[in-house]
Amino acid sequence: MFDAAMNGILVALGCTYIISFAALYWVLRKTQFRGHLHSMSQSHPCVSIVIPARNESARILSCITALEKLTYPKSKYEIVFVDDGSSDNTADLIEEFAARHDNWRVLRFAKPTGSTGPMRSIAHGVFHSRHDIILRTDADCQVKHDWIQIVTAQFDVQTAMVIGVCTMKVGSGPIQNFLSIDNLVSGLL
Repeated sequence: MFDAAMNGILVALGCTYIISFAALYWVLRKTQFRGHLHSMSQSHPCVSIVIPARNESARILSCITALEKLTYPKSKYEIVFVDDGSSDNTADLIEEFAARHDNWRVLRFAKPTGSTGPMRSIAHGVFHSRHDIILRTDADCQVKHDWIQIVTAQFDVQTAMVIGVCTMKVGSGPIQNFLSIDNLVSGLL
């Protein structure tokens, strides 16, 4: 019984990630690479970081703390948080920190009734981003201080998308097991 349930969860996660990447590709194509990747010739190309968040007040502070430690030139990136209808104080927390940073923005996005998952919020953030290179992370992730440098080093004028995985802190329990499987599936797709 457990194996069947786990297989169902893995299939659902796999489908979610395939749809996510397809939607991101569609958004990138729709925006027609607004600046035609002119920033690729620069040593520090301009990037937009899109972070969807919904009811993440218990987890987002570690993400924000990590983002504040980024070593990339602040004039070369923006962070676009998209609060997609949180019922807790997630948006207020983000706005409090965003007020301290000229290159951070918060978009409030109300999903249409019946909408599930973060894809519409991600698309909303990408659509309102200012730069050609879009980096994406989750509100419960902690990026390393040189994350932007590592990712942008993989781009050139021929590159449309770079996909990476994050490492997970080791823990125990059913929630940690689920998150480990989610991370594994995202790394495989």
